[in-house]
Amino acid sequence: MSAKAYINPRILRWMRERGGLDVGDAARAASISPDQLIRWEAGESQPTFIQAQKLAQALQAPFGYLFLTEPPAENLPLPDLRTVGGAPA
Repeated sequence: MSAKAYINPRILRWMRERGGLDVGDAARAASISPDQLIRWEAGESQPTFIQAQKLAQALQAPFGYLFLTEPPAENLPLPDLRTVGGAPA
């Protein structure tokens, strides 16, 4: 039996929503059932470390984020919309 990864359910939901995925899409990407993902997000059960790694990869987020107490501050850079001679992009 694999060791459980005691992830933060609130961070898991934040990671999924940040990626713009619903429960079904996120579960499919991580090769788990939607019901399992719902239980993890509710804090009713915990994934194994392997499942948590697959989930982080499916959500395109660092594995370590699953263990944070608060979502990290994301300072997104402003896009560079400059053009040459004022021509439209």
